[in-house]
Amino acid sequence: YYPSLYAGGMITTNLGTDARSKFVCMETNGQIRIGDNGTTAVGYVPASGCKVRIPNILGRQATAAARNTNVIPSATAATRPDFTTTSAGAIDMEYFATDWYLYFLQPYSIRIRDSATFDYVLLSEVATALDLNNVGKSTSQSLDARSFNATSCFAGGTIANCNFQRYAAGTTDHSFEILYCKDITVSNTKSGIITFARSTGMSFQVTQSTNITLSSCYSLNSGLQITSSFDCTINNFDHCDRYVGTTNTTGIYAIYILASSDNIIVSGVTFGLGGTIANVHPYLGIFNVGQSNNIKLRNAGSRTTALSGGSANNPAYIFLSAGNNNTVKLQRIYMTPTRTGAISTLNSDKNMTYEHVYGDMGDTMVLASLNSVAKNCGGTTSVTGQASVYGTHFWDAFTSDTVGRVTLPMNEQTTETTSLVTIVAGTPKFTSAGQLTMQSVNDEIIIEQSYFVKGCTALTNTAPIVSGTNVTYVSGPDWGNHDIYYQIDTGSGYGGTWKDLTAANLSGETISASTGFKLKYRIVCDTASTTNAITYIRITTNSTLASQTDNLYPLETVTVSVTAKDAITFVAIENARVFLEADTGGALPAEESVTTITRSGSTASVAHTAHGMSAGQKVVIRGAVEYEYNGAFVISNVTTNAYDYTLTGTPTTPATGTITATALIMTGVTNASGVYSESLEISGDQPVFGKIRRASTGTKYQTGTIVGTITSTGLDNTTLLIPDE
Repeated sequence: YYPSLYAGGMITTNLGTDARSKFVCMETNGQIRIGDNGTTAVGYVPASGCKVRIPNILGRQATAAARNTNVIPSATAATRPDFTTTSAGAIDMEYFATDWYLYFLQPYSIRIRDSATFDYVLLSEVATALDLNNVGKSTSQSLDARSFNATSCFAGGTIANCNFQRYAAGTTDHSFEILYCKDITVSNTKSGIITFARSTGMSFQVTQSTNITLSSCYSLNSGLQITSSFDCTINNFDHCDRYVGTTNTTGIYAIYILASSDNIIVSGVTFGLGGTIANVHPYLGIFNVGQSNNIKLRNAGSRTTALSGGSANNPAYIFLSAGNNNTVKLQRIYMTPTRTGAISTLNSDKNMTYEHVYGDMGDTMVLASLNSVAKNCGGTTSVTGQASVYGTHFWDAFTSDTVGRVTLPMNEQTTETTSLVTIVAGTPKFTSAGQLTMQSVNDEIIIEQSYFVKGCTALTNTAPIVSGTNVTYVSGPDWGNHDIYYQIDTGSGYGGTWKDLTAANLSGETISASTGFKLKYRIVCDTASTTNAITYIRITTNSTLASQTDNLYPLETVTVSVTAKDAITFVAIENARVFLEADTGGALPAEESVTTITRSGSTASVAHTAHGMSAGQKVVIRGAVEYEYNGAFVISNVTTNAYDYTLTGTPTTPATGTITATALIMTGVTNASGVYSESLEISGDQPVFGKIRRASTGTKYQTGTIVGTITSTGLDNTTLLIPDE
């Protein structure tokens, strides 16, 4: 839909000639111009051969004195032809082009399809679900009015393939607004504010609403703001900072989440109509979040193809906190360049998590919030203590494709992180400036990491950095007035043996990029001093680009649990083998044909179109004539259409036969309570199929069948097994 714009607004100050400016010029004589306003090229010219379609039912207006003559729509909306729907009204419009006043107050229903209007579409207190599809709004003159507003529409509905663009900017003068509504889904809809002057008006504004979904929507010349709203989802949101020209220094964020909003998910952000227009990024940053809870921001760019921050006036941040947030998670967000840094945090925030958040590698990341962690992020790490930060302990980042750092700031534990900090002896104390003080001989403390660091291939033979006072390295475990030791867990526990914190010891450890590792430090005061203080401990790691891209933390995890019981006695069955696979109907492959499997050494490479699996997941291969290719394997080197696994033997390459691949959900044996469970990542409801049996120890049982669906709450299955003896 190309909106028409009155001639006075169809000027080069407002619009250009690229795909952002899909408008036509409306002249006072009833003609329209495409790509020109009569004197200057302005507006986008579509490809040759395109057809023009105009709705064939026309609604126009005239004055009372000359009813046979159409007139330009009145600037006073209430004097235009309109509808009275307060006592009744089932509105059903299709193929309708009008300049009437489309304000519907308290109608029973609204259905508008394949229609166009001027200046307003305003809906209030609609009793049934909204149904708008392929609706466009044009501009007859400069009006201070919302293009679209839905107020108190609690029956929900859908708004799809629409175009609502406002002309005049102003304070809180939004273009597309949802206010006091519930259960509305908006998809493939474009909204913007044509005149450039920055204001508090938003392209999209959602206020005091619940369960609102925006999918594949386009914002121009302003941003999206969610205020005091709950349970909202934003998928694949595109921000275009200008209709004409490039980003300037008039600041804006692409997305705001403010004022006690709760349970908001943003997944997928692009700039410039999906990256087709350069240098139209937001000057301040992507996200500005304040006074909100349970916020998830994810999936912008990738490690190999970051979201572009442009060649000039780069965004300051990926994320800036406006303060007073609780439980915000950023996942898999990559943007470069950044003008200042990837994130900006405050100590009024709590429970902040950053996973795979990359700005410029040279920018310093600072975690100034409570109970917070950064995992596998991109940037340098500070060794300066932060004031009044508590419960934020180990975190890690990569400074390049090949180098990473694992950092422990000396922040005091909170109630939630008490289990990570153990005072063994004496009186170790933390300051509010981010330091650990151990002033007496034999003061001793142990601090443990809460998560496994992925993506690293080795710990380097590089001296750790210990910042503070009286921490100059001497030898062995001796760091000034402190002895520092470590243990490492590479997936099988810590082992119980303390090692001196030295480069030689660290570089001798063997770690896996997929499993990861976690550390704990034991610090003992060996020389008394009132000035003893440790601020940070930081070690260096090796990595590769593939290790950083292949070993991602899951976006969401759910618990899948299978319980085995005797069908007669209902007693729990221990040591029953569970084998659970993906079934058809979900995102994971189920008996899908693979194109080819080739072998080089012990590596099998599978061509499997759009398989939907991630590195570290398991796959079941069946049907290869060369039996060595068949079995359950952990996959690596994953791309959209391929993955590798390690096999034994030297079968002929390529594999032959009718070969299929199925995602393996989990496999293992039940415990003494008859339960086997795992925490798994899913992207939607996933049907599963499997088997469970015990045939090798104790009472033997016939094989049982497991059927179910993993949902957002997981899966809890109980299977009754029949004795087989």
